[in-house]
Amino acid sequence: MSNGENEMKSRTGRKIVILILILLCAQTLLKALPEKDEFKIVHFSLDIEIIPEEHGLKGEAKLRLRSGINGLKSFDFHLRPSLRVNSVKDENDNALVFSQNKVERIFPNSETSLVRVSLDQELSEGETVEIVASYDGIFYMPSDFDSKERRYNRAFSSVTKEAAWLRPVQLWYPYIADKSMPLTIRAKVPSDWTVITNGELESTAEENGKKIFVFQEEEISSLDIFLFAASYISKSKTIGDFHITAYFFPHHRDFLDPYIEKTEEILSFYTQKFGAPDAEKFNIIEIGMSYGTGTGAPFGYGISSHLINLDFPLIPHEIAHLWWGETVSYNLGEDTWLHEGLATFSDYCYRFEKAPDKKAKREVLFGLLNKAIPVGNPKTLSILEGG
Repeated sequence: MSNGENEMKSRTGRKIVILILILLCAQTLLKALPEKDEFKIVHFSLDIEIIPEEHGLKGEAKLRLRSGINGLKSFDFHLRPSLRVNSVKDENDNALVFSQNKVERIFPNSETSLVRVSLDQELSEGETVEIVASYDGIFYMPSDFDSKERRYNRAFSSVTKEAAWLRPVQLWYPYIADKSMPLTIRAKVPSDWTVITNGELESTAEENGKKIFVFQEEEISSLDIFLFAASYISKSKTIGDFHITAYFFPHHRDFLDPYIEKTEEILSFYTQKFGAPDAEKFNIIEIGMSYGTGTGAPFGYGISSHLINLDFPLIPHEIAHLWWGETVSYNLGEDTWLHEGLATFSDYCYRFEKAPDKKAKREVLFGLLNKAIPVGNPKTLSILEGG
């Protein structure tokens, strides 16, 4: 075979390889392109009332939808089964046909129902409609004290007589996956309670012996809406452009300053390690005896009453979620195991830095190793249940 023929075959081979690579890249890009969204949520309004003595929650959700396709006939949302939908109406007050049925859990530790709503008229692409869904029920998850572990078994979200802590994965509001939208929250609570939730506080008012808080958020993920409420005392501190506020029950007033100072120290440590977080305010929130541990939120962290002490348990981990789960990506969903792992690693980095001697530093490293070894599978409940 001549040199010319060899060169031609070589060129042909290179062209085939290049063509295959182009086809593979094109296939990958096509897979990465998002599917056409059936609809967008133009605005989401939540009007809720918390009824502590009944462990009750009443809600009215207004969703303004814009169709992304021609012929939109219906849409779905998820809600906790103990919260029953009473009615669904459109902007003309027409009652819409809907169904609510218990389905397989979409999140660990979260009973789930699927609500399917049929629209009165099909929507063309670009058309909008406002839907109003009213619901109510018991929102209570009991927590018993485990004497062996010396802690309360975890109640992931609940309305109790002393406090309410509502996490998105327990589906306290109509949840539609993978949406981003402006949010208005109007929360009615007992007159001596305070509400902490997403967005900026716009107004407060008194109505029939209740207190009403109104919050606005310009843009939020549908899986990022938290709400805490109780009869709190509070204290704040501003560090540069960053604002820290602690909300504790009155009998824990002596812990306000120590927790603010410890939070400031940990935030400073993580900022030096990971850069500034995507936040200007951070709240420390006591959430009663029943929660069992702590939880991160976009605007701070919550901690169970029995864990409030000068050893500051869980605090480095929960503050780390301001980076791993908020600044980097969402804290909940399929990647929870990864965010929990990074938050735990950050926690141990902080402990290692603060350990007073080599022996203490070695104990921190062994503690981290002990955390890592059992995790072999990122699907383990121990990871997914972390807050």
